Amino acid sequence: MRYCIFFLLFVIFNSNATTVALSFKRPELSIEENARLSDVLHVRSSDNSLHNKISNILIPQWKGSVTSDEVLNLVKTVLVDAISVNWRGAKQAKINVVEVLEPEVVQSIMNDKTQQWVINSFGKEAFFKWFPGNQPVFINGVSTKTHFNLDERSSNSSVVVGDLIFDSIEKQRLVRVRYGLSVFIPVLVAACPIPKGQVLKEECLIRKYEKARFVNDNYFYAEDGKLRGVFALNDIMRGELINNDLVKEPSLVEAGDRVIATYMKNGVKIDSIAIAGNAGDAGHKITVSIKSLGVNLPATVSLQGRVLIDEH
Repeated sequence: MRYCIFFLLFVIFNSNATTVALSFKRPELSIEENARLSDVLHVRSSDNSLHNKISNILIPQWKGSVTSDEVLNLVKTVLVDAISVNWRGAKQAKINVVEVLEPEVVQSIMNDKTQQWVINSFGKEAFFKWFPGNQPVFINGVSTKTHFNLDERSSNSSVVVGDLIFDSIEKQRLVRVRYGLSVFIPVLVAACPIPKGQVLKEECLIRKYEKARFVNDNYFYAEDGKLRGVFALNDIMRGELINNDLVKEPSLVEAGDRVIATYMKNGVKIDSIAIAGNAGDAGHKITVSIKSLGVNLPATVSLQGRVLIDEH
C-alpha cells in the first residue's frame, strides 16, 4: 500500500512537468551582443508558451566554451515552471561574440574617404551612389572605434576596396571589404548639329550625368560658362557625346593671330606686332611674321597672345 502511494505521488508530480528537448545548433556558434537562447539552441516542445519562454531567454556574457549544464542552470534560474529537459547531442559548444555592421553603417564609415577619392579620380562634379545589394560585415568582438583605409589601386567606378579597421580594448582587427557603387560623371551631349570649325555654344549643348563605367575615358567636359572658345574638329551630330577627338580647346596662340613678339638681349627689350604662322601653347615653338621688318622668325609661346623671339 505504501509503495502504491509513493508511485501515485510520483506520477502526479511529473504530470505537472512539461518536457522540452534542447541541443546546440552547431559545435561553434557566432552570436551578437544581447543574443537569446534561440540563437544557439534548438528548442523543441509541444508547449508553445514554454518554447517561446526558453527561446527568448537573454544569454549572459558567455565567452569561449559553454556547457549544457550552464544552459540548464540558466533555464532553471529564469523559469519557475517545473520542466523536464531532454538534452540531445554535444554537451559543449564554442561561443564567439560578433559585432554585425549593417550595410548602412559600413557605408557611413566609408563615405568620406570614398567621396574624396571619387572627386580626385573623376572630377569635382562627380558623385556616387552605393549599390543596394552590399552585405553586412561581421567582426569578432565589439569595437570601440572604426575607421576606413581606401585602396585606390584596387578601386574603380563600380567597386570600392579597402580595409575597415576596428579598435577595441583587447586588440585591433582588420577586415577587407569590397562594396559596390556607381560613380556618376557630368558629360556634354550635342543638342543640335555642330559643323566643323564652329565654336561650341552653351545653347547647343546638354549637360547630364552618366555612370562612369559606361563613358569612354576620352570624353570632354567643361564647366558651365567655361568653354573658352572650344571648337569642333569634325562635324558633330545631334545627340552625340562630346569627346576629345571631336573638339579642341583654343591654344594660347592660334595660327593667324596678331601677337606681341618680344626680343630680349643684353638687357634690351623690343616689342613688335607679329602674325603667328601656326598655333601653340606655352613652351611650343612657332614661327611669326613681322611685316614691318619683312622677316619670319622662330619664337616660343610664353602667354596668351605673346611670344619670345628665339636668338639665332
